[in-house]
Amino acid sequence: MDTPWELDLERALVSQLAECRDLDLANDDGEKNEFTNDENRAAQHDELTALASIFGNDLSGPAAAGAKRTAFALEGGDEGEGIEGEGEGIDEGEKNAAGERLLRFDLEIDFRDTETPTRVFLERRNSEQPALNLPVGLASCLPTVRLSVIFPKTYPSKRAPVFALSASWVPRFALNAAATSLDEIWNASPGDAVVFSWVEYLRERAVSDIFTCAVDGERHVKLRARDGWRDDDASPVSQDASSQQVVRGVPRARSPDEALQVLLRTCAVNRVTRYARALHTCGVCFCDDISGTQMRRSDGRVCCFDIPTMKSQETASTSQNTDGESTQKTEEKYNDSTQQKKCTHAFCVECLSAMAKLHVAEGAVGALRCPEPKCGASLAPVTIKDVLCFGDDSGGASATATTHDASSSLSPGAALFERYEKLSLERGLASMADLVYCPRCDAAVLEDEGDHCGQCVQCQYAFCTLCREGWHPGTVCLSPSARMEVLEARARGGKAGQNQSEEARRKHREQVADAMALRYVEREGKRCPTCGAGVVKSEGCNKMLCVVCEHYFCYKCGEGVVGYEHFREGGRCSLFDVEAIAAWEREVNAGLVVAEARERDAHVMGLAVRETRCPACRQPNFKLGGNNHIGCWSCGQHYCHTCRVVIRRGGDTRAHYGA
Repeated sequence: MDTPWELDLERALVSQLAECRDLDLANDDGEKNEFTNDENRAAQHDELTALASIFGNDLSGPAAAGAKRTAFALEGGDEGEGIEGEGEGIDEGEKNAAGERLLRFDLEIDFRDTETPTRVFLERRNSEQPALNLPVGLASCLPTVRLSVIFPKTYPSKRAPVFALSASWVPRFALNAAATSLDEIWNASPGDAVVFSWVEYLRERAVSDIFTCAVDGERHVKLRARDGWRDDDASPVSQDASSQQVVRGVPRARSPDEALQVLLRTCAVNRVTRYARALHTCGVCFCDDISGTQMRRSDGRVCCFDIPTMKSQETASTSQNTDGESTQKTEEKYNDSTQQKKCTHAFCVECLSAMAKLHVAEGAVGALRCPEPKCGASLAPVTIKDVLCFGDDSGGASATATTHDASSSLSPGAALFERYEKLSLERGLASMADLVYCPRCDAAVLEDEGDHCGQCVQCQYAFCTLCREGWHPGTVCLSPSARMEVLEARARGGKAGQNQSEEARRKHREQVADAMALRYVEREGKRCPTCGAGVVKSEGCNKMLCVVCEHYFCYKCGEGVVGYEHFREGGRCSLFDVEAIAAWEREVNAGLVVAEARERDAHVMGLAVRETRCPACRQPNFKLGGNNHIGCWSCGQHYCHTCRVVIRRGGDTRAHYGA
């Protein structure tokens, strides 16, 4: 039967109280002891009040609430204000075997202030091989250790406090060793208040000497089954009748595996908590005072600090391999290739929300990527939903509505997320080369291989997947221009068109619009060689990016391209057309004419004119008079003539010139 660790803890305390009771009865001295007990009681109250003032919420137990009230009153506050519990003074609810009331409290020893990372090892044993210490994780902090204390009536004059140690990650062997060290501290200075010294020892020395160990400058925690855990058949009182040794270490974990889970969970929660309390800089708006609760990761995970690296990771082994390359370099190359696929960047929720809402509203769901330069990882759906619903009073709760009537009651963010899901589905289906839509009912249809025939499973309509007309085996599809002529002839049919229903006329208008779009693309544009989407260039170079499948292709010849090797000098395609170069030259020459006219006007007015070059494009500009703020006529950048630093308009200008 699984015994709760709280029961083992109480057994350890009660067994020590019984021993103290027997010794006190043997040395009972009447009135003298009664006077000494009153002094002990006063000293216990003073010590507990001091502990409550120092440790605050880390102090708990029956006597803790009264001690906190007293400490709060001594510090100048109203007694009992802000402190849980009723009554005045310290609650003496704990009793020994004789019915005497004793002070009972617990102290949580916190090690989270220690920033030294800890490497965790888990020992594995089997019948065939010796024990292996496997490194299973890295913890940036350690969980707490609880010190449970009961003051006997003869403390501090004769007896030490009755105590026990419990922890969720420390085995029984280490807890008992720490308890022995606490006994030595009491024996070194009997008669003094000792609890604070115990806490300092556990926090400063025991954590490095007993609970963990130092190996090559690192702090290690070794979880071994032989050190004793809660699943072991061990009682809080030793079975050796001759020694009657009390076991004062009570582990909460049933096994090393459970202790490992506690260590890693505590580390994760601590990193998340510290991140939420700290201030961070957004890589989009460059604000450096953003709370951690207002940051969002691109991969959808909770924002947290990374685990600090160990010294052994920084000075890895450099043994040579068979190719003459070091193992360290090989591992670095592997880490670089894997880290390129992993995105851990975080930005403020306002910037991500503005970006996501703009792209979803424009239908560019493929542009929902990490804003970090050279990253480009896709935003996780959970992040997209979070930032789209940011600012909604409903918090996105109405996003679960699925019916058409309920869609009108969605919040703006939830409606945008519904649009994102729809566009993502359409984009995914559009990437399938053999999937088309029925021209009658818009149902998804898989194309037959080889003959471009599709049959809708919903309305049973058979159609040509190229021209979306009825299936016409053995004949060539109509061109967009010919199809447009057929539709226009139908529209000129006169009375036949008047007898059509509204739905038929609507479909006819849609067919006309589709035919006009196809004819425009055929005359003025090109089709993407990957997905077949129509693209029309308005200006710029011939390297085009398809917004549907996000593949690059050459606008001149229609071939897919990677990089700019396709446009090298001497090739069949040029990066810029002659018309585009001429237009750019006209624009640049116009700017140069304006700059020269300003120079002439400055000479006429008698202003000092000095030539200066733009730090961005190296084109010559002119400094007129005492104005050091120059606007380049070529690239449009603004910069300072004195220090030649590019300056953005607005706040940067005022900050640079001290305005």
